[in-house]
Amino acid sequence: MESGWNFISTQKNMPELINNFAHLNQYWGKAKKNPYSDEEYHLLAYHCLDVAAAGHLLLSPHKKITQDLADFLEVSPETFQNLFAFFLALHDIGKFASAFQQLYSPENTDLIKPDQLKPYDSRYFRHDRLGLFFWQKIRDDVLIALTGNSDLPFSGKAPQKRAQKTLMVLMQCMLGHHGKPIDDNRCEDSVDFTDARNVDDAAAFTHDLLALFQPHLPLEKLLSKEWRLKLKQVSWQLAGIVVLADWIGSDCKYFRYQTQALSLSEYWCITQKQAQIALNGNDIYNTPVISPYTSIQDYYHFAPTPLQKWSEEVPIDDSPQLFILEDVTGAGKTEAALALTHRLMQTGAADGFYFGLPTMATSNAMFGRIAKHYHRMFDTKNGKLPSIVLAHGAREMNDDFQDIVLTSEHDDSDYYYSRNCSVSR
Repeated sequence: MESGWNFISTQKNMPELINNFAHLNQYWGKAKKNPYSDEEYHLLAYHCLDVAAAGHLLLSPHKKITQDLADFLEVSPETFQNLFAFFLALHDIGKFASAFQQLYSPENTDLIKPDQLKPYDSRYFRHDRLGLFFWQKIRDDVLIALTGNSDLPFSGKAPQKRAQKTLMVLMQCMLGHHGKPIDDNRCEDSVDFTDARNVDDAAAFTHDLLALFQPHLPLEKLLSKEWRLKLKQVSWQLAGIVVLADWIGSDCKYFRYQTQALSLSEYWCITQKQAQIALNGNDIYNTPVISPYTSIQDYYHFAPTPLQKWSEEVPIDDSPQLFILEDVTGAGKTEAALALTHRLMQTGAADGFYFGLPTMATSNAMFGRIAKHYHRMFDTKNGKLPSIVLAHGAREMNDDFQDIVLTSEHDDSDYYYSRNCSVSR
């Protein structure tokens, strides 16, 4: 179902909720038996709403990150939260493809029984990339609904393409929920993995989402090159929130499998409550308490170098700031950076930090140094235990990291189980 471009008012013509339950009870989104549910699969529409609910809470209007992003994009926090949640609900739209649905097609269920198609290609045409195919089918309908204007001042296709180029920045953040942007080369080949009813059902699902969220974005922003550049600037943060929301919303401990069809509005009420429980259970809201900064002398038992002394005395505040520390070898740059970071966290400029290093070897070395110090930066008596993670592919082979996992209050076992409790997240 691919819409032509026409100038209608979606406020009048958008259906309340399409009574087409095919997109609700015939497509699975997660499948594998787990100890938290008697069901063996979770319907796709509801998994999409689980993730959207997590993202909706992560970007609550009262949160500083939401306010900062909304202010930068010149929209209200409420508008931004709603827009983000709507697009987040489309993150797995590629799973409507029959080739993906063939991965789990049990008898005696309402799930579709796909015709024989090209086998699912998890390497080159994974569900996230297939999502781009479906997005191209629904994007004009979404654009009309977002602008909500029957007098769109288009002459020809150029403005439409400009607006769609802006929306694609946002959609790439959603489709890239596995950690990298989607390659749009050979997108037309995706048709081999789908059939016509997949497109119809994905379109029906999208229309129901539009009716549920009623997102809005002024047309002038979508046509503005400057606004698109702003959106690109924050796409890194948005993509990170998408990944986090997908991780939370995929946790079958909190989001139990649902195989019976409910309207999206009914399920949205259910999953919003579960998302709150999930965020509380994952300590997302429980920020560690920062200890008062003392001194290099107190922490390391040696007199500070000039660079370290500067890091203890340079004026700071809680606004975004950039500091570049450079000095000769042995000047104590790491200690100076930690001192400055500690002071910044104490002023409220941040509540955590990370080191980006070029190799696993340098990451391992830095992790060993930070692991011996980070607990002194947080008040573990009056607040929660801070978490520390070595974030590279061979971390399981690092003894320092394994020691912390084994002695921490919350180990990684829940994460690994949650990650593996679905055929595909």
